[in-house]
Amino acid sequence: MLQATRVLTSAEIQALDTTPVQIIPSPGPAKTITILALVIKLNFATTPYYAPASGPFLLYLDPALLVTQDYWAGLIDQSADTLNVFQANYLNLYSNQTKTTYADKPLMLTTPTAQAPSGGDGTATITAYYAITAID
Repeated sequence: MLQATRVLTSAEIQALDTTPVQIIPSPGPAKTITILALVIKLNFATTPYYAPASGPFLLYLDPALLVTQDYWAGLIDQSADTLNVFQANYLNLYSNQTKTTYADKPLMLTTPTAQAPSGGDGTATITAYYAITAID
């Protein structure tokens, strides 16, 4: 099992609707990332974020291959350190896709247009536990 940890700055969190953030780099030709678990932690500073109630965060390998989505509300808008854990049974499995759809794709984090959290000053730590799977 491999592990990747990425700390997002306040500026990155607030720009997720225009600037996706890479969590795991592309694994290379004829390989894909198999996500085993994800941990997302708010590192509270002094001001909570505003998170639209319907504003989700999206983790994907390809826009057509959503790994998971959840809502920022209840995580990023808290006034204390907060943790969400996603285990494999919560994550989407991709099937019935051609290998070019998911081969050599990075794991990315984004938020739909105009739905990024705003106003806060904390950071977020995302840790992905994963394997690299050969698909040829």
